[in-house]
Amino acid sequence: MLDSIRQNAQSWGVKIAFALIIIVFIFWGVGSMSNSNRSSVLATVNEEPILIPEFKQAYDQQFAVLKRQIPGLKQEDLKQLGFAQQVMQQLVSKKLILQEAERLGIAVTPQELKKTIASIAVFRNEKDVFDGDLYKRVLEAQGMTPGQFEESYRQDILIRKMQEYVGLPASVTADEARTAFNFAGERRSIEFTVMPAASFVSKVTVAPEKLQEFYDQNKEQFKQPAKVALEYITITPKSLAKGVTVDEAEIAAFYDQNAETYFVQDESVRARHILVLADANAPEAKVAEAKAKIEQVLAQVKKGGDFAALAKKYSEGPSAPNGGDLGEFGHGAMVKPFEDAAFALDAGQVSGIVRTQFGFHIIKVEEKTPRRVKALAEVHDEIRQRLAEDKAADKVADSLDVVFEEVMAGKSMADAAAAHNLDLRTTSEFPRAKAMEVVGIKPDSLDAVFGTIVGGVVETPLEVEGGYMVARVSAASPESYIEFDQVKTMIEGRLLQEAAMQMAADEAKKIAEDVASGKLPAELAATVQTSPLFDRRGFVPGLGQAPELVNAVFAASGDQWGGPFMSAAGAVFFHLKDTSLPSDKEWEVAEEQVMASMLRAKRQEMFRAFMNDLGKKAEILIQNQDFLDKI
Repeated sequence: MLDSIRQNAQSWGVKIAFALIIIVFIFWGVGSMSNSNRSSVLATVNEEPILIPEFKQAYDQQFAVLKRQIPGLKQEDLKQLGFAQQVMQQLVSKKLILQEAERLGIAVTPQELKKTIASIAVFRNEKDVFDGDLYKRVLEAQGMTPGQFEESYRQDILIRKMQEYVGLPASVTADEARTAFNFAGERRSIEFTVMPAASFVSKVTVAPEKLQEFYDQNKEQFKQPAKVALEYITITPKSLAKGVTVDEAEIAAFYDQNAETYFVQDESVRARHILVLADANAPEAKVAEAKAKIEQVLAQVKKGGDFAALAKKYSEGPSAPNGGDLGEFGHGAMVKPFEDAAFALDAGQVSGIVRTQFGFHIIKVEEKTPRRVKALAEVHDEIRQRLAEDKAADKVADSLDVVFEEVMAGKSMADAAAAHNLDLRTTSEFPRAKAMEVVGIKPDSLDAVFGTIVGGVVETPLEVEGGYMVARVSAASPESYIEFDQVKTMIEGRLLQEAAMQMAADEAKKIAEDVASGKLPAELAATVQTSPLFDRRGFVPGLGQAPELVNAVFAASGDQWGGPFMSAAGAVFFHLKDTSLPSDKEWEVAEEQVMASMLRAKRQEMFRAFMNDLGKKAEILIQNQDFLDKI
């Protein structure tokens, strides 16, 4: 919650009358947290203590964040990550920053803290005014006192001030940023040939004992997770709605009051297009070639040519086989230039040439549907369901209590479902990782599910989207390993592929000197092909992910053949074909963002160096290493 509050804070320049804040702000005194329990000192930083409760609070908060990101994470997993040491280092760093701020005279005044907290949206009422009672309620719900929150928030502001102070000298020149932009945006193409690993598969063998050896050494790869199957009853507004009566007058009244809010069908078109590809970074020659082609196609359209037939023949987009048919779409479904052109046409009209990031288009609108409000008859059932669910929402808690008590008392799931007009559903076996996908169970409930014996009712209702679930484990399979005989063929194929890849590499190395001097063997010379332009991210079209090859391509300065470099296809030889740098127009568009990003990176680097220097000079003593080792 604290992170959420901070993320919702507005800018420091919030324009609000300070006198108004004074009237409504309830302030409990910054710095009221106590450091009195010296026996609980975990460490000292320049003789200032870090207390065990302080560490535990930080540890628990960060563990909760990790749990949301990695639902299956357990306390024991954290030992392997060195999590306690990481939390400890963060607390030490925070102490060092705050101590240095005090030494430099950088502070947060009470007025500044008041004003900043008062600007946080979660503490402001429906009139957008800071509400002291709301402030207390929000913090109380999170188990925090105002003093704790205000001290924590004061420290956060102070740390931000220190970051800004340390980063002040950082600067970025336009030339420096353009060089970095060119480096990141440079693209190259190559001529290449491959000594394919597939041609060596028939020449390699794998001894039978190697298969068993691989299985034994890599057994974790063949682990099957524990699985359960459930029968369950969901108790949500939706599941209870079928038993709720909604009369026609209610439906009509809801429609009259909400038709313009919920039942508007926006303007849409059904269109076809013809696309000639030329992406935003394509060389000028490619762009000119594409434009000439689309102009020729447009001339045929204007002469009365069948649009769908021309799309099948000339379009380079995925809709070409369907005559360029894009179906019906509304605003926001297409890139802006395409959308603007399409919605400017009437049914039956054809556009001129439209340029987008993908290339050049000709668009034909076949139907155009204006904005309209759906009739009551069209949305009658939708409204009935909505109103029924609204009424049923008040019954969820009571229905859950009754159903859960009945099944825990021994009533069958089928009988309980039938008695309350609810559906009984079943699943096949599924592992933890599939629980949300299969049945919508949230991660926090999985321990209860997987800890229940076969035939048992899960001891607590399970939280699902919109409500709860009462579940019984109908079947289960423990964690196990796939038997060797079941994966033997797969292992053999993998080892044969690895051996063939190694043989291809060995054979390629034998001819590397000849290839470097331009003497390609006839069988390789016959398979030379040219790649499209690609960037530094490691993927080469036609070869797949090949980071070593890409690094070599971007280090190359001439057209000498280089290699071999291994790819998924085999051993690759290449020489540089073309180089393309971002255009001046692209730089104009990106300049401001690139310079801002580089400035942030420089400031972060300066702050890291600053923190490193503080750490070297500090006296940091761990007073209770046993406590850290046990966590």
